[in-house]
Amino acid sequence: MAHAYWEKMGFREISERLHFSQKEINIACLLVTSRLIRPGSEIATLYFAKYHTALDELIGADFSSLSKNILYKTGDRLYENKQNIEAYLAKRAVNLFNLKEKIILYDLTNTYFEGIAQGNEKASFGRSKEKRVNKVVYITNIYLWASLLV
Repeated sequence: MAHAYWEKMGFREISERLHFSQKEINIACLLVTSRLIRPGSEIATLYFAKYHTALDELIGADFSSLSKNILYKTGDRLYENKQNIEAYLAKRAVNLFNLKEKIILYDLTNTYFEGIAQGNEKASFGRSKEKRVNKVVYITNIYLWASLLV
């Protein structure tokens, strides 16, 4: 199912446009799908590729001799192209699912977190809406402006 998502969203197409080699596309597919199925580090992804998936058979690749270094290098290439990939996927999702873009603004100035928040100069102790004074840390002047596809 994760591989079907990879194909439907056009990850292969954007990877080809960004001049990824076929090997890099296969490894990018592994990195993306493994994080959908079992999020973890490159070491965890390497273990997943070798012992818990048949993705290599599905896409016609050989993951038996993978090293963590190639996973890191391909991950770095994905990260270097993050803006292009995100823009492509956002446009693809809008077209694929016939979505209308909306901007939703969130004001979290009345949000509090529980804990000590040592080292955060914007944190201060105070009372919550429930009038609790223990372990309540207010973070002042926080605004989260998020653009979401709804």
